[in-house]
Amino acid sequence: MEKQYMPSFFNDTSKKQKLVDCSVSGIIIDTSMLTEDSARVVLPKGVTLGVTNQAEIEYLYGPPNNTYELEADTQLSYEYDSGQNILLNIDNGTKILDSIDMHCYRPIYRELQMESITVMGAYRKLEEPYRYKQPIDLGDDIYSSIVEYDYKLYELPVPVREFLDHGWTLEQLVSNVKNDNQEVAGMSDTQIILTKMGQFLQTTVKNYSSRPESIENCYITRVSAGSKTADVETMIPTGITRGMSGKELRKLLKKVKYKKEETPESTVYIVQKGEDSPAVTEIILDSDKNTVDSISVIDRRDTLE
Repeated sequence: MEKQYMPSFFNDTSKKQKLVDCSVSGIIIDTSMLTEDSARVVLPKGVTLGVTNQAEIEYLYGPPNNTYELEADTQLSYEYDSGQNILLNIDNGTKILDSIDMHCYRPIYRELQMESITVMGAYRKLEEPYRYKQPIDLGDDIYSSIVEYDYKLYELPVPVREFLDHGWTLEQLVSNVKNDNQEVAGMSDTQIILTKMGQFLQTTVKNYSSRPESIENCYITRVSAGSKTADVETMIPTGITRGMSGKELRKLLKKVKYKKEETPESTVYIVQKGEDSPAVTEIILDSDKNTVDSISVIDRRDTLE
């Protein structure tokens, strides 16, 4: 059965208008309306329906203008201007955002509406060839940028949205993002921190478009797991995993091209098919424990083509 949403409409003229000529002035979406195939519902600064909790919302948006304590829910009300407001409903049991009720009753110029439709159509055409496809298996090509990270398969560069869909939360912007819209300049990159279940992943994201894009529309180009970063299960093609012994690692690398850098504390194996190959994997072997401590997978391509 198709899901139904609850929009409200606004006639910003003094005359009667057909419904199709009015503006959508509000919408209510809650988690009961979502399925596994639904589009993800994300507000500015990465606040995500069904994912973000109350503490994260107040950290990102500041204290609400009003808070309504109900028996089963807590509602956070934010008012941004006359006629603009949003009500975020928090489930008291899970502390997770489970409903969004937003309204804007400000007139919109017809020319601006048409311009917005034209621009959105152009963006869709631009992005169509670059739709990300999640890998179906890890494969055996160690020179690829495929990785099983925290039990999920990714191929770098991977959209930030993929990580957000798998429970990671945008915690902090580290560099190069100075504006309130959290947009990354065209053809540039920045550092962000993602969190999940107490784990922190500092990573690089790149905007491959020539236009500014939100963090969520950029691509992660590096993932790392180890004792000094996100301590999550990680596996790369051929079955190399964190925690395996140095003997097992060297056996799996026997027919692999790599460079080796040694220090008293560790040995770093840098796997790359050739100098021009964008995919690079770094494996760090702890010298004292003689086990793989960390794995990093990096993709250095300049474009998505």
